[in-house]
Amino acid sequence: MGLNSCSMGSSASEMKGSLNFTQDDLTEKPFKVIDVNVIASVYYTQNNGDECSVRLDYSAIKDAEFVQKLKEKLKVVYRDGEVKIGLNGKLKVPAACNSEKNRLKIYITSPDLVKIAQEGVGSFYAKTINSDRLKIDNEGVGSVKIGKILANKLEVTNEGVGSVNIDDVAGDDMNIDNEGVGSVKISKIEMGSVKLDNEGVGSVNLGMFKGGSLIIKNEGVGSVKAKVDCQSVNATSEGVGGVNLSGVTRQYNKNKGGIGGISDGGLTVRE
Repeated sequence: MGLNSCSMGSSASEMKGSLNFTQDDLTEKPFKVIDVNVIASVYYTQNNGDECSVRLDYSAIKDAEFVQKLKEKLKVVYRDGEVKIGLNGKLKVPAACNSEKNRLKIYITSPDLVKIAQEGVGSFYAKTINSDRLKIDNEGVGSVKIGKILANKLEVTNEGVGSVNIDDVAGDDMNIDNEGVGSVKISKIEMGSVKLDNEGVGSVNLGMFKGGSLIIKNEGVGSVKAKVDCQSVNATSEGVGGVNLSGVTRQYNKNKGGIGGISDGGLTVRE
């Protein structure tokens, strides 16, 4: 499934997709994976029952002709425990329908969620997600904004232009891989271990990490900033961007091989 988009200027842009499906795939089924590849704002709510549903809201789009064409091309496919939302064919998007306030809204609910994949030009919003394991893969231009995540294992991959913002994370193990132009910001983390690899132009900001070990590898142009209250910090700077550390740790190791420096004047080591 692919999406080529989008000129966000005054002229129309084009979306295109090749979402394959059978007639049975269009029948609503349980899912734990969400894959969105369309210009849309997605709102996810986790429920305590067994409901798995997707609701499409076109009301914010004021171009009636475009709405009709979008309804014809847009497909919601349920297959192998996953729901895929994308296009089957090409569609020109009027410039007025590119802005967030005038775009498609998608409301999704399920009792469990193990993966979020966003490949298009849109935004994904959720207040709380509680899962044994969760993978977030943001590859497009859009952003992911989540209030709180409770997960034993959490993986965050940001490869596109968009950003990932999470207010509160708690669990056992977390991996952060930032490869694109966009940034990753997590205000509060309580985890047994966090591994952070920053390879792109964007930055990673950890507002406060409380827990066990923090391993930082900064290889790109972007910077890493982290405040900690943890057992150990291992920081490696091999790129152009710098690493800024503050807070308290019991064990600290650093390795500088690139142009970027490691600023640790605000970090206290208490054995």
